[in-house]
Amino acid sequence: MDQAYQTKTMLSNALKTLMQEKPFNKITIRDLTETCGLQRQTFYYHFQDIYALLEWTYHEEVLSLVADYDSPSSWFDATLKVLYFIKDNDEICLNALQSMGRKQLYNFFYKDFFLIYTRMFKEIAKPVNPDDKFIEFISEMMVFGTQGYIMKWIESGLNESPEQILEWFKTVIEAATLSIATNQANTAGKKS
Repeated sequence: MDQAYQTKTMLSNALKTLMQEKPFNKITIRDLTETCGLQRQTFYYHFQDIYALLEWTYHEEVLSLVADYDSPSSWFDATLKVLYFIKDNDEICLNALQSMGRKQLYNFFYKDFFLIYTRMFKEIAKPVNPDDKFIEFISEMMVFGTQGYIMKWIESGLNESPEQILEWFKTVIEAATLSIATNQANTAGKKS
């Protein structure tokens, strides 16, 4: 592991520790660097601001769980890992949600989850040669639904099990896949 990665990891761990003690929007660069024993300039060498550190942390811890999954069955395994990550880090996730607000959190997740869903639906629907615009539409709907439900789940105390949520996601994804095939059949029928 190189020195830059180690420094970023130290700052990330400090952020997670501090987020268990106080709201994200009350954490300062000074808090982070003092917790790590680093100088303020070191922080700015690696990150533009505290939001960039939070995004890096998210990418390292959450996206690494789903980035390499490219089939629906492996995607479900990755989703379960993400749900357990949220459940195991509930204080940090609730803190981020309460401090950042829905709009910032939405922007945070949108691009990554959109790419994941788009890739998954293209793979699932490959046999019917789906319309790209419809795949984008279905992927956006899934992103909005996933984000909304996960935020609600965090805010309401994580009462449902990760397995239950995964089963609900699977049901919705199966319905979306059927919708892709139906849309493609209807589109093909209109062209002939």
